[in-house]
Parts: sequence; C-alpha cells; structure tokens
Amino acid sequence: MLSRDLLRWRSRSGELEPLWLGSGPSLITVAEQLLGLYRASHGARQSDIDEALPPIIHACRSQVVARGLHKIIADACTFTQGEDLRELRSAIFDASAKALRENPSAHCEGHRAQVLATIPDSDARLLEDPQLLYADLPQWARLEATPHWSAEEVIDRYNMHLAQGFLLGAHRLDLQLDGRQLSVGMRRRLLKALRWQRLLVHIQASAEDDVLRFEISGPGAVLDQRSRYGLQLAQLLPHIASLPHWQLQARVTPPRSPRDPQPGELLLRLDERAPLRGGSRFLAHVPKELSGLAAAWNPRLQPWQLSDEPPLLPIAGATGPEWVAPDYLLTHPQYGNFSLECLHRWHGTILPRRLQQITEGRAPRLLLAIDRALVRSGEGKALIEAFPQPQRLMLFNDLPTLSALKRLLAANSPDAPGTASK
Repeated sequence: MLSRDLLRWRSRSGELEPLWLGSGPSLITVAEQLLGLYRASHGARQSDIDEALPPIIHACRSQVVARGLHKIIADACTFTQGEDLRELRSAIFDASAKALRENPSAHCEGHRAQVLATIPDSDARLLEDPQLLYADLPQWARLEATPHWSAEEVIDRYNMHLAQGFLLGAHRLDLQLDGRQLSVGMRRRLLKALRWQRLLVHIQASAEDDVLRFEISGPGAVLDQRSRYGLQLAQLLPHIASLPHWQLQARVTPPRSPRDPQPGELLLRLDERAPLRGGSRFLAHVPKELSGLAAAWNPRLQPWQLSDEPPLLPIAGATGPEWVAPDYLLTHPQYGNFSLECLHRWHGTILPRRLQQITEGRAPRLLLAIDRALVRSGEGKALIEAFPQPQRLMLFNDLPTLSALKRLLAANSPDAPGTASK
C-alpha cells in the first residue's frame, strides 16, 4: 500500500477526492521504464537499483506519482538477504579496537593481519573486501524475482493502493450493495471475505428494494491492534471492487499537504465507477489457517456436519432485524441447525450486544466462540461470569479447537440441561 506521504488527493465541499491515475502515454512510459529497470537488474543489489532510479523519477512530471509507482513494483519484487553478520561484525570491530588500543600497527596491512588472527579462516574473506561486512543490510539484498505485470496493470494497482491508503485510518466504512445484482454464491463469498478479514460488521437487509447495507467499523473503533485492523479493512476493498454494483463511504483523515495543512476529517465516497480493478480471485482467497478446516473436522464430528458457508442469520430488533454473518453452520440429522459466530479480540463492542440478544431469546440457535483475550479481565470477564447460559459459549486462543467445539455441541444437545434447542 502507498504510505501517507505518497497519497494524492484534493478536498471539495467536505469530501475527499483521490487523484486517480489514467493510462496516459507519459505515465505508461514511466511505468515501463521502472519495470524495465527491475527486469534488467536480476541479481543486482538493492543499492545498485536505487542508484539507477533518480533519472526515471526526476523525468516524471510528478515525482510523488513516480515514487508511488516505484513502491508498487518494489513491494512486489523478491529480494534475497545475506546471512546475518551482526555478531561477526561486532566481533571484528571489537578485535580491531583492541588491536588499535594494545598493539597498534603502523600500516593497515599489519592491522588487518592482527584482526584476521582473531577470527575463523572461513570468515577471513570478509576483510578482503570491507563492504562484505555489511552484506546482510537491506541495500545489499539481491533481486531474485520481479512481477509479470504490464504498465497498465501497475497503474491499476496504484489506484487500488491509493484508495486503500486512505482507508487505513477510517473510523467507519458504510457499504451499500444492490442485492438484485448479487447471486447467492457471490453473497456467500462476500460474507466469507468479511469473516476472513475479521472485521466488525453490522448488516441490514431491505426486503422492499433488495438492498444490503454493511456498517463496518474502522480502526478508530478498535482498542487493540489498530494497525493490523486498519490493514485488514483496507484489504477488503479489492473484494468490494469485484462486485457489479456498490457504493462505499467512509470518514477519513488524510495526510497534511501544502495546499491543505489541516485537512481534518473528510468524507470519502467510492462506487463501481472508480478506476478500481478487483477480481473474483480476491473472493476465492482462503487464509491458510481456515483452508480445509471443515473437511478435516467433519469425519471427527459425526453425526454433526460443519459448513463454512452459513446463511445470514436474522436477529429481531426494535428497528428491524440485525443480520449476523456467522462463521460456521453446524447441522445434526436429529437436532437441526446451529450457527457459530467467532468473536476475536477486536470484537469487544459486539460481545455485550450478542450476549444480550441470546439472553433475551432473540437468537435461540446461535452459539458463540469467544477469544480469551476478550474475557480475561474487565467488562468482558464480568459479562461472561454473569451470562445465564454458559453452555452456549466456548473459549479459544487465536482459533477454535475441535475438542472445544465437541464439548460445545454436547452441551447443546436436547438431552443436555439448559440446551439452546429447548
């Protein structure tokens, strides 16, 4: 993603307008030159590539744009780092200082020989070329692989990273989708994307116009791990951009600029007309820790079946139903269906509401898996201790476990006292 110093924007009537890049000839030329530099520098050191950059950067009408295009390409490259030489470098410096202090030589060759005598023969080559002592530093990393992009693809990625850069610090993101344009499969994949990004989301569905509204909390609403949460929120944008019809708005605080040294909070509006290229490949992504979970657990959960494509769960409320996106659907041939929602450490604002809904009987078939970080102390701990239906809950660290899930299901069978199915 683009860093804040590379974000380009203007404000108009309290709204933030990103300065998108088009595929003009001059920008295509800059992108092609940057790609050409990296492709011609296979095996070269990072410092050598950096030395060749200024002519390309300074030839661009906007150096901020050129630096942004360069960052997009450089971040996608693979560099090999040398072995860690910090301890050896420190030992050589100590030996050199000791030789200078106790038995200084009149010539550099004599001093080098004294230092060489204190280190293994295998490391003596490092003193033949003093620069090799720093081969583990970033500027000595060697280019191993470059992205297979066209210049147009680099510009497309720049625009996506530009929009994501503004979302990193958003307080809230409001998303509206036209349900008539979404297939059932697309809805499910979008809900998966929300769950896998572990975002705080409140969903409303309108039966009259078939509109889905998502209220997604931003890093400003999270007390813990804000930087990580902000990154996860920004990474949702490619998922959204792959949808046929969407409208997004968020309150963001852009970086200062010479034209606007105190921009304050502005409203960012985006929709499908923005030059943001997503793709179904984003919605098909499955994190490593979740891939194959249902297939691995189902043989050991018999006769229960675990599905990672649960439907939306409506929970009645005073102003209409709240639509919850559970993480899993658990099905028993005799007991029926249960939904399982996982609340992670940044779901502290959801926990009280969800416990109240279960207590009031508005979510009779909802089970909760709660990250222990939420309930170790403070309000979370007090809520759990006072909750009248503990059999509806399971605790986990990072991810739920199979053994804990089995205990949860056993506690909620019709034969168990206080079961949710009664």
